[in-house]
Amino acid sequence: APRIRVNAVVPGPVFANAALGEREFEMEARGVPLQRAADVSGVVDAVVYLSRAKSVTGQMIAVDSGQHLGWRTPDVGPE
Repeated sequence: APRIRVNAVVPGPVFANAALGEREFEMEARGVPLQRAADVSGVVDAVVYLSRAKSVTGQMIAVDSGQHLGWRTPDVGPE
């Protein structure tokens, strides 16, 4: 399979949602190493990079402001 490449972009939280309101989302974003949420443009940039980098395979790019490093985010969900 010399022409098949398998890669992944793994986004972290980008938007608030019904389960996690705007205030809670901002609190969670401050709890990761970069102290801000990932943004859509960063996710898009990673996808474009992987689509163009023909020598890259078997990679996972986390676009999550460092959340994947095991940084502990506060429990801000509904109780």
